[in-house]
Amino acid sequence: MTHLSLVTSKQKFALQTISVLITRSFMLLSGVLVSIVLARMLGPEGFGIYAAIFAIVNIILSFADLGIRQAVTYTMGQKLYDDQSVISSMLLVLILSSCMGIVITLVVFTTGPTINYGWGVIIPAIVSIPLLLTTAYTRGVSLAKGQIGQFNKADLSQRVIFLVALVIFLVALKWGTIGATAAYFLGALAAAIYSIWILSRAAKLRLRYIPPIPRQLISLGFIYALALFILNLNYRVDIVLLERLTNTSQVGLYAAGVRLAELVWQLPAALGVVLFSRSAQSINEDDAVARTTRVLRITLPFIVGGSLVLFVIAPWVLSIFGEAFVDATDATRYLLPGVAAAVIFKVLYSDLAGRGRPLYAVWVFGTVALLNILLNLFLIPTLGINGAAIASSISYIMGAITFAVLYSRLQKLSFRNTMILNNADISYIFDLMKGKKEPDSHSKM
Repeated sequence: MTHLSLVTSKQKFALQTISVLITRSFMLLSGVLVSIVLARMLGPEGFGIYAAIFAIVNIILSFADLGIRQAVTYTMGQKLYDDQSVISSMLLVLILSSCMGIVITLVVFTTGPTINYGWGVIIPAIVSIPLLLTTAYTRGVSLAKGQIGQFNKADLSQRVIFLVALVIFLVALKWGTIGATAAYFLGALAAAIYSIWILSRAAKLRLRYIPPIPRQLISLGFIYALALFILNLNYRVDIVLLERLTNTSQVGLYAAGVRLAELVWQLPAALGVVLFSRSAQSINEDDAVARTTRVLRITLPFIVGGSLVLFVIAPWVLSIFGEAFVDATDATRYLLPGVAAAVIFKVLYSDLAGRGRPLYAVWVFGTVALLNILLNLFLIPTLGINGAAIASSISYIMGAITFAVLYSRLQKLSFRNTMILNNADISYIFDLMKGKKEPDSHSKM
């Protein structure tokens, strides 16, 4: 490999990360704006209904997804089949997963307290599922080809339309929760239309059963789906249990705290997207490991610093949502240590998942999900939203540390070299800015 190709590879990684980070920054700012509009227009109860509905949708979607996005990224990234065959097979699976997602969501909504919210709120959420799946599957194609810009534009189109529709339906027309879910549907529709256009440029849009591709996608994707389902269960089970053990006003307060605490995930989320794409295309495990651990070591100090800032300013930021939401200050602060720790897992998992090894997350976070549920059931009745926050934080911390130890042993690294910033990392940052040659990535330090 020449000096030029090394520099190009390193700079491409940096540019892709910056591209995703810019998009994530917009998503972050617009997401905060969306949350403020929702909270102020709907109040704690209406915001709680909205949060409960889409917490359920996200959990079900993570399973109905069947892990096809990740499976497509891995299959196309490793060039196991030609693009046309993979995309045709993917579209076939998309119909199956959409039907499954709609049926499961309909059953859950009609057998729980959600049915009391009315069909005007439920229907837009249900019909959003095939649209969200279309966008998710297309992201797999974009990541396989390293076309991060396409990935970003789908996110941007969804958020922009959602925000515009939200202002019209909530602020101008005052449609309440029905308007909020309708705006969400329109955002999902915009992203799906853009995603179909992306697919039409990559291959002909035709359904074909090409054995054994659909079976292999589902087989590989099932592990990704199981991992994603367990992760989303960890991240959203507290809201689902709060809905059943308290009331929607408490859910609304807690959802605002969660929205604020999860701001610290924006940087690692951007890095995780690029790491997954790069790892899926990588043929050298040492390169993938060196890249991932360096990202984690460099990222962690910023995450800790950002969490401390949010800890201090939490009451002020929550007051922007509405004075009633200041009551979520303690819950937000209890959540922050766990959310910060979860970054460790998010970065390391992106590498293992990109290399076709998501099963480790199932082992670790399957146990953590059970712990999270038990702690929530024990703490919510006595401590309310603070109990939910404490339960989530404890489970996130335990899961992150366990996964970091597991990753270190798998890659034969010391825990310190996986987690702690060193002089070589600082030199790397300066070299990257100067465009110098990347240090030998094969070293495990």
